[in-house]
Amino acid sequence: MTRLAGELRQAAEEAVRHDGDRSRAALRGAELLRLALEEHEDRGEGPCPACATGTLDGGWRATATASLTELRRRSVAA
Repeated sequence: MTRLAGELRQAAEEAVRHDGDRSRAALRGAELLRLALEEHEDRGEGPCPACATGTLDGGWRATATASLTELRRRSVAA
């Protein structure tokens, strides 16, 4: 019984760590998108400053804004 209780406690601690990692990843993703949206606001359309292969344009902005909203929603819910 003691061994089972220890295993359950360890599983619960691991689940909490996993949820925390997902929350931090969502927050980092939201911050990256926020900064990219600011870059687009300041400089207008052009190549992505992070990957230099994509383009920050109106279509990208609409998608990025929707993604940022969803990431913020998930980080608050977590």
